[in-house]
Amino acid sequence: MKKVDITNKAIMLLTALSVIYAILEGNILFLSPIVTIAIPYRLARYKEDYNYDKNKNKLTTLFLFNIASFILVAIISDSMTQELLDNVINIFVAFMYFKIMFILERKSEQNNNPRAVYEKLQKTVYVLEAMSTKMEDEIRNAKSEKTKKNIQLKKEKIEIQLVAYKSQLEILKMKIDSEKNN
Repeated sequence: MKKVDITNKAIMLLTALSVIYAILEGNILFLSPIVTIAIPYRLARYKEDYNYDKNKNKLTTLFLFNIASFILVAIISDSMTQELLDNVINIFVAFMYFKIMFILERKSEQNNNPRAVYEKLQKTVYVLEAMSTKMEDEIRNAKSEKTKKNIQLKKEKIEIQLVAYKSQLEILKMKIDSEKNN
């Protein structure tokens, strides 16, 4: 339910901006984003919640297509009128609002999902373990004692991080297991 609201909010913002521009300027041309984005999206979107990603992709495609279309009209006609620029800005503002809200939602979902945090942390542990192994080889191949000590210090820092991350992984794993049991 929450996911559908973001696309609807972006469409409502675009519609509101278009209507406000049209009323203030007294020009029906400012209603074109409603005709070229809002109405096609309402007709083409999936009604089910599980198709949210498809709906997001459709809305993104409509925004980008319309921005490109208005810019192409300006290039082909060799005249960038104020109305055309205002329409592009209107569409761009609604598009950026949609993208920012989607990114914030995805970030909060990842932070609230212990499984996603666990997988991300696990990848970090794998990378740190690979770096630690590589540093062991560098220590063996080091020519001077000074470089050997420097590499050893870096390796110790990585191992400290590894211990901390592994303990966090254990805590997350217990949390995930307890959620599965409930």
